[in-house]
Amino acid sequence: MSTIADENAASSRTSAALADLHLHSHFSDGTWSPTALVEHALSKGMRYIALSDHDTVEGLAEAEACLAQFNKQQSAALSKSPASLSNSPDSLSNSPVSILASGSLSAASGRVLPKLIPAVEVNTVYIDKQGRRQDVHILGYFPDLHSSALHELLERQKAARFRQLEETIALINASLRNSGCGLAPHRAVGLQDVLAVSGPAAPGKAHLTEALVRLGLAKDLMDAYERFTSSKSPCYVYRQSVSPFEALEALQKAGALTSIAHPGQGAYMKELLPELVAAGLSGIEAYHRVHDEPLVHYYENYADAQGLLVTGGSDCHGPYLDKENGTFYPSTMGAIKLPEERLKRFLASSPIGYCETLSI
Repeated sequence: MSTIADENAASSRTSAALADLHLHSHFSDGTWSPTALVEHALSKGMRYIALSDHDTVEGLAEAEACLAQFNKQQSAALSKSPASLSNSPDSLSNSPVSILASGSLSAASGRVLPKLIPAVEVNTVYIDKQGRRQDVHILGYFPDLHSSALHELLERQKAARFRQLEETIALINASLRNSGCGLAPHRAVGLQDVLAVSGPAAPGKAHLTEALVRLGLAKDLMDAYERFTSSKSPCYVYRQSVSPFEALEALQKAGALTSIAHPGQGAYMKELLPELVAAGLSGIEAYHRVHDEPLVHYYENYADAQGLLVTGGSDCHGPYLDKENGTFYPSTMGAIKLPEERLKRFLASSPIGYCETLSI
């Protein structure tokens, strides 16, 4: 199985990085704001980007507004002084905002605004035939953002996330009281402490872990993780997420194209995939940074045999420091290059209303 370090080899599958269909912002577990994500996409020369945050579509409005503002600035600059645009690299700022605001964007520079594909990644749980819980993520592309089915799905996920968090907090506080250490009688970790860490993102385990350190209830992140938020901790609570079939049904009602994200090589996939295909799955994310070359080909062949789309993306969360192992990961946007013929078929399958604007 490959890692981020292997992405350069994986990205050589095709010569043109046109799209990244799997990106995250700080509205879920990414480090970039939607605006920063769009700016980076522009600097990378991306033509299509899918903001696919976990269990939320709240970041899409900001990303769309950012692109609209860039487009307005570019149009104004071109209309005011087209003759003043320079083809010299020295005339171009490294900042996408500066490029557009100053009117230094030229046709010869090849810098074009990326098109935003609305998307969401739904975290689901599949119970396999051995009774084991398996995390399965379902991507939905081009959903009707006003769909009641989509709204109800995401509200269920939000409620499950908060319920898991509140139950975990209760167990942690009970554990600290029983141990007689680390918890003053007047102070317990609360939901507000986690929300102070999470900011605009949906609160989760990582935010709770950091909150415990900030409160002095754990020595460091590793200590907090091992004692309180690891799946091996007595304080761990499983989230009651929807099943992949429930997510699939809701996304279909919202008019979305669906793709199973980074299916990997778990044995349970051989039983799950046929069930998802029978339920109307649209595609498989064969191109992903955790898939090595043989696994990519396996899922491409499977998708072709079933008449499914093949999707792909970097699963970029922005540059970040893994606080558990101390490793810094740079941005991976555009590192996984979906072959152009796969992208064309994906775009051609988009719902009516997107087809005219989403074309190569």
